Amino acid sequence: QQHSVTRLLVDLSGNPGGFVDLAYLFVRALHPLLQFSEVCNEYDRPAGSLFEVWTQVNVTPLAIFLNSTKEAKKRMESLTPEKQEHLIKILHGVTKACISMDVLSYDDY
Repeated sequence: QQHSVTRLLVDLSGNPGGFVDLAYLFVRALHPLLQFSEVCNEYDRPAGSLFEVWTQVNVTPLAIFLNSTKEAKKRMESLTPEKQEHLIKILHGVTKACISMDVLSYDDY
């Protein structure tokens, strides 16, 4: 818009194809504010029930907690060592799931 550009021509000649994920990344680079579900084609890359549930979750309290070292330390100190280990395993699992759904990137992790 700043340069009065209204069209974009993407030359894919010589592209052997086969990497649909790269196409989604390209679209997301052009439109970073689009939600994953708006970019994803349900036939090429199904979002699945986990993603559908995740979109309904209010993540604000979780984000506040995870971004507060003080709150995280306080919570961990209140747990037994066994429960601490269990919580760490759960957080690793959630993180991997979020990365696989493009809800979180390795840069955020």
